[in-house]
Amino acid sequence: MREALNARETEPGRWQAALGDGLTESGADTDEQVLAAARRLLELTDPDGARAGKYQVDASQAKGVQVGDHNSQTNTFN
Repeated sequence: MREALNARETEPGRWQAALGDGLTESGADTDEQVLAAARRLLELTDPDGARAGKYQVDASQAKGVQVGDHNSQTNTFN
């Protein structure tokens, strides 16, 4: 995870999986202080999006999910 944090972004999303795995392994994804700080950061950097609920995602029963802006996806479920 340290490598991902210190790396320079060369292509969009390159380090997203590594960072996500590292945050999950460390327990940061369920730590209330970390989550509160992340919510506050979103409120400060995108107040309109935070107020509109843009960052409140419940994907617990979802299949083939993408989160973010300007995505494109094709799903085939059998």
